[in-house]
Amino acid sequence: MAGVNNLIVKAQIDHFDIQPFSGGLWGISGPENVEKEHRINVFTVSANMVF
Repeated sequence: MAGVNNLIVKAQIDHFDIQPFSGGLWGISGPENVEKEHRINVFTVSANMVF
């Protein structure tokens, strides 16, 4: 059985500035929001077990 010595934990924060009319990949649903700039923060935590 693998112990905690084989566990890798990674935390990452990404910040995105989405310029007006460039949010197609983000699925901005409301047409009234397309002309606005959006700022998005994504926080991710992952764990990997090496054995």
